[in-house]
Amino acid sequence: KSMIAYRRVKEAIGAWEHEILRRRLDMAGLPQTLPTPVNPDPVDLAGEEQISANMWSKLFPALLVIMAVTGAFYPAVDLAAGEKERGTMETLLICPATRSEIVVGKFLTVMLFSMSTALLNLLSASLLLAGFIHIKRGNRETHKKFMLAALVTSVLFLTSYLIYHFNVGSVPYPYHDWTRPLYFAILIPHVILAVLMTPFIFILVRRAWRGDFKKHRKLARIIWPIWMYVSITGVAVYAMLYLRAPPGSG
Repeated sequence: KSMIAYRRVKEAIGAWEHEILRRRLDMAGLPQTLPTPVNPDPVDLAGEEQISANMWSKLFPALLVIMAVTGAFYPAVDLAAGEKERGTMETLLICPATRSEIVVGKFLTVMLFSMSTALLNLLSASLLLAGFIHIKRGNRETHKKFMLAALVTSVLFLTSYLIYHFNVGSVPYPYHDWTRPLYFAILIPHVILAVLMTPFIFILVRRAWRGDFKKHRKLARIIWPIWMYVSITGVAVYAMLYLRAPPGSG
């Protein structure tokens, strides 16, 4: 707060000084450019290689931090190590893409899908909660918009999840401590309920679309808590699997 106040006072004093200077120059009949007769133009003397090295020296550590935070190291290792087992290493080595393009492509794929699955789950849970609040307030149209948005985010999550695990495969839980039974206690109901609730969500949408709100409400009282649970536990599974420090690091 003190720094914000300092900057505001400094800006106010600077503006006041500038206005006094402008008035005095007008009274003396002098040009406003008199205090700054020379305006130098900045010139970058660094070469293209130096500029590129400077950019990557800042960007690459940031990308490594993002990977560490999003937990993409484990699937990245699995994805790279799995090439030999799948028999695709030779194909990669003789393909027209350069080594750097292959590495960057894998890097971005892992980072994008590991992050998007968690964010879509979190967004879906937020939309579900907003839809629930609005229907309790009697705002049926707003409720409809939020629930359709939650459906779209859930479909996007499912698509992202399938693409991610098609490329990466199953990522085993790497920790053998007290969190292991907790992880599976959350994961197993999450997967089972996610599979079971999918057709019922489309039944809910169809009933609402046809105006059969009595049956829609009856089914929603069961499906909404399950949908909410799946969305929240999806974020919890992601956090437990990816956001913890690697085993032995502490």
